[in-house]
Amino acid sequence: MTTDDSDSTLSETGSAVKDRPSVLMYLPEEIRQELDIRFDELNAKHKRQHGEALEKNRDYYPAVIEAGLTDKDLKDILDI
Repeated sequence: MTTDDSDSTLSETGSAVKDRPSVLMYLPEEIRQELDIRFDELNAKHKRQHGEALEKNRDYYPAVIEAGLTDKDLKDILDI
């Protein structure tokens, strides 16, 4: 997985992303590519609607996991 510069960004709870517990995942290459492509697509929509970019570690990855665990729609979680 690629990383971004969100380590110093404050999360919705007020703590820095780098202070969150981390989880390392080993994904098949085709899933990693799809995850990155989907991020780019959703990030573009988010930028158009909200005027700011999503951050992978702060916004996207937790939302993907939440969507998978709760059957919520990823776009709803990201407010897109």
